[in-house]
Amino acid sequence: MTNTKIANGTAPELRMYLINAQVTPQSPVKKVTLNFAENLGGLLSNLEVNGDKHVVDGGLLQANGKVIGKSGAGRAAIVVNMTSTAEGTGFSRGTLELHATQGKIETFSIGGLQLFIDNVCMTK
Repeated sequence: MTNTKIANGTAPELRMYLINAQVTPQSPVKKVTLNFAENLGGLLSNLEVNGDKHVVDGGLLQANGKVIGKSGAGRAAIVVNMTSTAEGTGFSRGTLELHATQGKIETFSIGGLQLFIDNVCMTK
């Protein structure tokens, strides 16, 4: 955790540097939303839904519109909206949403080279 607001949320926020945050909700969810900020010099991230792991090269916007997740366990559509650049930081900001398209989201993870996340919200 860091006391910054780079992901355009409230402090504190989670800074990931070469790590992934794995989340297992108490009960499966239909939707996950979060704010993120990614370093413009290191656009390499990881996304996972229900055990289906993907490397995203070139920024999280490259994942927009993709569907990930294992058949039978649940799949999720990815929606990425870029919103701004954090002035003086070299980070671009946006929101990421995971929408269950088949079954529910039982686990998800996000991480990368230089990534901040904040305001993670899960909806049953």
